[in-house]
Amino acid sequence: MPSNTKLTFSDPKTGAQYELSARVVETVKNTTTQVEDRLSLNPQDGAIDLFVRQEFGKYSAPTTRHLQIDSSQLSDAAAKALQAAIETGDSQNFKLGSIRGAEITLRSDIVSERASLFKGNTGGVVITPTGHFAVEGGEAGLAGQIAGLEAAAVKASQLAEGMDLYTAVGASLEIKKANLRALQDTLSQVRAGTMAPDEKAKVRSAVATNLAELISSLGHEGTAGQLKAEAFQSYQDLVKTETVTGLKESMIFNGIRIQSRLDAPEAKVVDGWRQEIAPKSPPYESFFKEGKQTVNISYAAGHGEGFYEGMTEYFKKKDFTVKEEGGYASPRVLTKTLNGKTINVHLRHFREDSFKDINNPDYDMIVYGGHSNLGGNTRRSVENAPEATGEGKLIFLGLCSGKDNVDRVRKAFPDAQLVTTFNSSYFTKGAKDGTQFSDGEDARALNELINGVAAEADWKAISSDMKARAVGWNHGKELGNYMTPIDLRVVNRFRDSDADGVVDLRDKHFNLDVLPVKAQLDTEFTPKAPDAGVLNGDLPSTAAFFANTVDLYNPTFRKFSHEGAVLSDGYFKGGPDQPIVRFETQTVDGRKAYSMQLNDHYSHMGEEALRAVTMVAYNRHLAATESNYPIKDPKIAELTGLTAAAASLKYDHGRRNAAVWQRMIEHMKLPEGMDYGPMRTLIMKEKHDYTGSEKIARAYLEQMDPETQQALTDLYAADSP
Repeated sequence: MPSNTKLTFSDPKTGAQYELSARVVETVKNTTTQVEDRLSLNPQDGAIDLFVRQEFGKYSAPTTRHLQIDSSQLSDAAAKALQAAIETGDSQNFKLGSIRGAEITLRSDIVSERASLFKGNTGGVVITPTGHFAVEGGEAGLAGQIAGLEAAAVKASQLAEGMDLYTAVGASLEIKKANLRALQDTLSQVRAGTMAPDEKAKVRSAVATNLAELISSLGHEGTAGQLKAEAFQSYQDLVKTETVTGLKESMIFNGIRIQSRLDAPEAKVVDGWRQEIAPKSPPYESFFKEGKQTVNISYAAGHGEGFYEGMTEYFKKKDFTVKEEGGYASPRVLTKTLNGKTINVHLRHFREDSFKDINNPDYDMIVYGGHSNLGGNTRRSVENAPEATGEGKLIFLGLCSGKDNVDRVRKAFPDAQLVTTFNSSYFTKGAKDGTQFSDGEDARALNELINGVAAEADWKAISSDMKARAVGWNHGKELGNYMTPIDLRVVNRFRDSDADGVVDLRDKHFNLDVLPVKAQLDTEFTPKAPDAGVLNGDLPSTAAFFANTVDLYNPTFRKFSHEGAVLSDGYFKGGPDQPIVRFETQTVDGRKAYSMQLNDHYSHMGEEALRAVTMVAYNRHLAATESNYPIKDPKIAELTGLTAAAASLKYDHGRRNAAVWQRMIEHMKLPEGMDYGPMRTLIMKEKHDYTGSEKIARAYLEQMDPETQQALTDLYAADSP
């Protein structure tokens, strides 16, 4: 029997409190990242659906409750307050029943259920009585229709959590009917016309985005349900016939994104699509083609802690035998038979070449095990790799925080399957007086992966075994620590497939024409108006991906880290008076996120500078918005952000550290005596908090000359507690 509970929430703008009685439809324990995917709702059934996610820390799996509230319970003010609270990503706005101490985030269909309340700013995009999207003041005819639907698609991708384009423009059911006809008609004209292939693909992309928004806005029953089914059929036809790989994958993921709002038959179709971008199993059809019964593994063992000899001993404990001793020019070969299959590990010393054999048909798996060098080892390996698609290959990167290079690896080898870490991975040292690697999570995870491959197990089983037998107690109980191809929503937090700077998780619109951006290092801190168009966003994405790693090793961020919560959101239309980087706490895909955007007037900034500036901006945002940010002295808080920036410069493999630091200090209008050298020395000496800390900030302050100390104190005196 369904039970009831109380949901209490506050309006983030006014502080007004509301309490509602909610029916508990279902409760699920998130023991995998796919559990929530099976939850479903009807966007227009008169009941407001809430997927309420509660996290009590990493030592227990999160819980998601599907709640329903009678729409009549909510006044207009309460409905608006609930949506506003959902958008903030702030757990303090919610309380569920008598539960205390949980981080609470929500997804809801309140916008669809109370659509009349949420007509909003659409940036000049309108929908005409004939159902065509248009830009205010735009041209007529097919060209105007295309411009309108492309502008609508861009706007759809900018909407807040839970909002859809059709609600924002105030479209009635009749207008939605006309719009579907208009989308179909425009697409037919373009297909039959003489436009260039890339221009036609841009139209298909915009139509797909708008169709997904239309489907999302409609209920299951009656005329709306019929229209929804027809719109989904059009979307299905687009997916089926799409020839541009990235665009097709985007269409599929956006189908998955709205799957909870689909009726059962359509949801089943989306489940079928899912396997195209999240394969259920490793590439066994390639591994074991034509009766082949061997699995050959190219393994690069990292430097430090004796990983090469340590992994040799580890494999021996797992019943591998040394078949060939190997040497400087040839790998050590270890072998064993498992489930009738011969597993051969070709073990060599890492030379910034993890992907050396990615194009070698003799190898099935490409493996790296060792230190990450804060992402540097993978990055250099990609740069040094031979050209290859990775088709038929399985990549395993066993290192700390592999998430920061997921996008780089997937873009380099788009057809490979990838397994890597979300957070730090841990190991022990035993042999050689405690200096040589002995055992560790990555070694155990690889062993479970090898066992799974030999048994031709699917990813669900392999992931379960990794979590049970390889992952330590200090990792989350939902993902564990290893992202596999089926952990799609997690992986897409760290992917930007179309290079527009917006991560795939939140990117409803696939761009096919991003403009190249060239770094202008001498003027990178001088704002310049950018070219018109969609700017390439590889650099802001890289900065955001790296920020998710930096905050793992700075204790200041410890209460905010470990979740990969920094999400790149491309550029904002800024100017000289706007910050270089801005952050906003939001709800994205039902999770708290720190959304990062780059001022488009600094699109010419170099990577070293942008990564450093991002860490300063991130720290400032946390200090300004998080009540439990630990440092209350604004001067020390700012210096702590600078320790993270200095660590970024130290580990980014660039050679302009001092110059970038000095320009950043000047841009921030900080005292001249704040030199890079002493900060770098403090970072270099640190053995644990690699990316800065309050302790390092205070030590840096103590090393300043008295004049610089006083100037810094005066600068922050007005803000001091």
